[in-house]
Amino acid sequence: KANDIFFGRGSIQISNNFNYIRASATMTGSKDTFCEEPELLSTVETYSWGVGIFIWVELMKEEGKTSHTHALNGSFGSALNIINGSSECPVKEDEEWHSKAVRGRLDHYCNVAQVMGAIDLLSFDGCDGLEAVFRQCLTDGSCPNCKYFDPRVIRTPPPTDSTGAPPKVATNPPSSRPNTPPPSTSVPKTSPPSSPRTNVPTKSSAPRTKRPTRKPIEPLS
Repeated sequence: KANDIFFGRGSIQISNNFNYIRASATMTGSKDTFCEEPELLSTVETYSWGVGIFIWVELMKEEGKTSHTHALNGSFGSALNIINGSSECPVKEDEEWHSKAVRGRLDHYCNVAQVMGAIDLLSFDGCDGLEAVFRQCLTDGSCPNCKYFDPRVIRTPPPTDSTGAPPKVATNPPSSRPNTPPPSTSVPKTSPPSSPRTNVPTKSSAPRTKRPTRKPIEPLS
C-alpha cells in the first residue's frame, strides 16, 4: 500500500505518493527518484532538509500562496493548512489523538516563538478551530508554553542594556589567578665593537698644484 511506503519523511514531513512525485521532480529532475527510493528523504541530509524547503516555498492551495507567503502575511493557520490540510484543519476535537497532536503543535509553536523573542503569535485564521483550541489550552494548561502569549497575563520584558539590546553574557570568565606580567624573554641588545678610526685627509688639507697656463689657439689661415 502507498501509505505503508510513502509515510512522513523529511525536516517538514512529506507523505503520500503524489507529494513524493512532486518533490522528486522538483528536487532531482525525475519524478521516479523518490518513488523508487523513498528512504532517500530520511537518509540523505540534502534531501531531508531540501524537502522541508520544498514544502515551505512550493506547495500551495491557491495560486501564488505558499506557507512562506502566508507566514509573511501573518497567518500561521493558513501556513499550517497547506502543510497538513484536512488532517489538521479543521481541528477535530472529538478525536483524542488528533486533539493531543494539535495541542502539541501549538505548544511547540509557542515555545519556539518565545525563544526567538516574538512579541505576539501569528493569526490562527485559515485553519478552522485552531484559535478555539489555543484558547482552551490557555484555560486548561495543556499548552504550558503558550501562557506567555496569554493576553490576560501582564508580561515582564527581559532585561536590556541602555541600547535596548539584551545584556551580553561573558563567554570567557576572568581568571582567579593574580594579574602578573609574564617573564620577559627578550635578549639584551649589545653594541658591536668599535674599530679604530683613521684620519683621511680632506680636500681642503691636500696640497694644491698650480695648473699650467694654456696657450691660446691661433685661428686657421
